Amino acid sequence: MNFKIRCIITLLLISLGVHGQEKSEEPTVKAGGFVRYDMIMDTYESVDSRDGMLYFYPLPEVIDEEGNDINENLQFEMLSLTSRVNLEITGPEILGAQTSSFIEGDFFGTTAVHARLFRLRHAYIKFVWPSELEVLMGHYWHPMFVTECFANPLTFAVALPFHGLNRSSQVRFTYPITPSVTVVSAFLMHGAHKSKGPSEAQRNSGLPDSQLQMKFKQGSYFLAVTGGYKFLQPRLMTENELKTNKMANSFNVGASFKAVYNPLTIKLGSVFGENLTHFRQIGGFGAKQDPESTDDYDYANMQTYSIWADMHTNGTFRLGLMAGYTENLGSAETYFSLGNDYERGEDLKSVYSVSPRISYHKNNFSAGLEYKLTAAAWGTNFDENHRATKTNETMNNRIVFTTTYSF
Repeated sequence: MNFKIRCIITLLLISLGVHGQEKSEEPTVKAGGFVRYDMIMDTYESVDSRDGMLYFYPLPEVIDEEGNDINENLQFEMLSLTSRVNLEITGPEILGAQTSSFIEGDFFGTTAVHARLFRLRHAYIKFVWPSELEVLMGHYWHPMFVTECFANPLTFAVALPFHGLNRSSQVRFTYPITPSVTVVSAFLMHGAHKSKGPSEAQRNSGLPDSQLQMKFKQGSYFLAVTGGYKFLQPRLMTENELKTNKMANSFNVGASFKAVYNPLTIKLGSVFGENLTHFRQIGGFGAKQDPESTDDYDYANMQTYSIWADMHTNGTFRLGLMAGYTENLGSAETYFSLGNDYERGEDLKSVYSVSPRISYHKNNFSAGLEYKLTAAAWGTNFDENHRATKTNETMNNRIVFTTTYSF
């Protein structure tokens, strides 16, 4: 081989190497998602949304003059609106961090009237440094939704209203203190998952929802503890057009636990807080003083408690069971209702649900059948803190058949 040929081959190899390095710096894109079909039957009119796909609890009785309950009614529906698509993008190093981004949407819509229209679920940019410090900026799960541990019944929406559901725009910092302990802090502004009340209440407060979380993982066991504080300014002026700065601030705390064994996975969770409506849970806020006699009143939050458990076998065929309970504890102070726009289930005492299921999982296909019993105790008498002192219970039976094909 003469000198000229060796030079040409050397230049070609160098060119290919440079070209390969340039290509490795270009973002790589991976598409994913799934198509889902649901068949749903209910026996009682309920609080729900998206044609029954998003389920909460049965409505109170409505008795006609002949003693019949109008809400006792059989309903049937077939839906595919939770089908979704996503793109995962992995990019080059920036400022010494590995970068990536993720965007996902489905056809669930942002409200009931927008069902079957495309909506944004996730859209974020992530930086991960060699120290394992992670910074996420964008639209993502609220820290109270722990991705490592959530209820997973076949009924859509992770067992509302016992398990909270919220995705919000945020900046989030994640750092592993030790191989077993991770700390997470996040500052969020709620979008479609706003608290009940005026839509600009959080924005007008000038402060983000602030959350702190600790995660512990050891072998097959996982524990997360989360706490945070939310700021709302419902009004800028009173009915008499006088400026007001009164705030409706509230707190939340939650804990999640998971244990994975060879034949069984067990998950537990609990939430306690004030005005948890941004998690699609029951509660809300009202006035401390009578709005009919006081122009510039203070605010009183309703307190809510919930607990849930979910377990299932592991393998191709799975048996599972989810159970949940939530209670409206009323307000710690005198409470005057501000109307339906400020509450979710204000007149509820409690809700409980039990849902056994069986499912089949093979490669990118799954199918399952679930029975869900949900009962709601509606208050008929209340004390001054709006705690129900007398209740009447209604009950719904739901059967869900679902299939999912992932890609």
